Amino acid sequence: MPVPSSTDRLLHAMYAVPALYFGTLVLAAMLYPGYNHMGQFTSELGSHSARYPWCSMQVR
Repeated sequence: MPVPSSTDRLLHAMYAVPALYFGTLVLAAMLYPGYNHMGQFTSELGSHSARYPWCSMQVR
């Protein structure tokens, strides 16, 4: 089995990062009672009023 090149790893990461991001958004929205994707900003999922703000913490 050949060793994956750095380009292959970057391509895998290119698909994994959006899946993780949107998966986290869906999970956080399910834990936020009354959250509406159409009427609220995604940043509200990590606000003080959120039930589990750690679920949508942003990497800085």
